[in-house]
Amino acid sequence: DAALQSLSSEVIEGVEADILSRTPFMQNYAEGLDLLGLKIETAANVRGQKRNISRVGHPLLLEAVVKSQSLARGEILPAAGPCKAQVVGDTTDELDQLAEDFESDFNYYLTQIDKGFYPDTDRGLFTCYFGGNLFKKVYVDPLREIPISRSVQVEDLIVSQDATDLYTALRVTHRVFMTPSLIKRMQLAGAYRDIDIGVAQTINDPVKTKKNEVLGVQPQSTRQQDQEHTIYETYLDWSFVDNGLRENDQKP
Repeated sequence: DAALQSLSSEVIEGVEADILSRTPFMQNYAEGLDLLGLKIETAANVRGQKRNISRVGHPLLLEAVVKSQSLARGEILPAAGPCKAQVVGDTTDELDQLAEDFESDFNYYLTQIDKGFYPDTDRGLFTCYFGGNLFKKVYVDPLREIPISRSVQVEDLIVSQDATDLYTALRVTHRVFMTPSLIKRMQLAGAYRDIDIGVAQTINDPVKTKKNEVLGVQPQSTRQQDQEHTIYETYLDWSFVDNGLRENDQKP
């Protein structure tokens, strides 16, 4: 327990340092959401504006993003499926048939089994053309027990601003917001340790706050027991042996 406590403290300290390093970038990202023109404004609720003054906003940025998203969707997400298989090098009829079968099975899986792949990727394309990045997380869902691919929003992929790429970054963190009931199901599935999760703590995230403001939704649930918990899934270098732990089948 002491070693796990030391690990958690180190991880949280590192993640908070990464969040602090990218504060200016996230503030610019949040302010850019206003340029999309998704929020209805009147002269009465615009800061610095007097009443009875007309205000006109051109949806130039939103139009460019939506056009790019629609064009990319037609190329990346065709109705028959996005997978294309090809044999590289010398080929035989058997290998060609194997590639064709793989392509057919993969497209069937992405269009019929994983129902969330197409709408999630479509949404990710919008954030790609607005924010400049699209991150995909491919993993086996512990609850559905199937491999899935999901987009990760820019604000929820926490990496130090000093990192040049994800492969050389000291830490890569995926921030996930989960309800207490979902966390309990993850614990029952064996994905999380069966411990007391306590009471959810409110976080101050400029992008999340701005998105809720644009969408006109309540940022936090009015019921304390319904508030989402913040989960950090972090990839980093950490020595088990140097910190009093050992991996499976490893000698003390």
